[in-house]
Amino acid sequence: MSHLGENIAAFVFDEMPTAERIEAQRHLEQCADCRDKVGKFEQTKAILRMSLDVDPPRQTIFEVSRPARISWAWRWLAPMGSAVAASIVTAMFMTPGQPAAVPASAPVVAASLPVVEQPSARPTADYERLQAWAVELEKKQSAEMREIQRVRGDVDLLARQQLAAQRDAMETKSWTQQLAMKSSSEE
Repeated sequence: MSHLGENIAAFVFDEMPTAERIEAQRHLEQCADCRDKVGKFEQTKAILRMSLDVDPPRQTIFEVSRPARISWAWRWLAPMGSAVAASIVTAMFMTPGQPAAVPASAPVVAASLPVVEQPSARPTADYERLQAWAVELEKKQSAEMREIQRVRGDVDLLARQQLAAQRDAMETKSWTQQLAMKSSSEE
């Protein structure tokens, strides 16, 4: 017979047919490597039988990657930023109304028309102020985004640390229970 290989579990748990089991026992008498593997497997089986049946914790947390959630700030900042941009574009292209052209055949009465002075050009100070304000808003928005990303990173790090601490606590509890069982069985 060749080495037991994958049949070690069937041999240890007495799940082999009788003929194969006898052949495996003969092989074990001759093969030290397979004897060692069967011995280790039997030790593992014995340790598992000695361990307590522990119910899993009520709140089992699985670590999975979640799609990034959009924060409440972005739900408001994006539409507000769009509205500000639209306002700026509207203000840039908006010109004061021009008076309607008077047809040449119409009589002109100079005394009855009020004198309206047309502004020669739109004020550049407003445009420059709006442009500076838009740049300032963009800077604030990018700074807020960096802060949001930093906070998200901190939250993810804390969540991973909490999961690791919970795993360590469960392992420590399991080891303590195993030691208690061993010490009580030795007494």
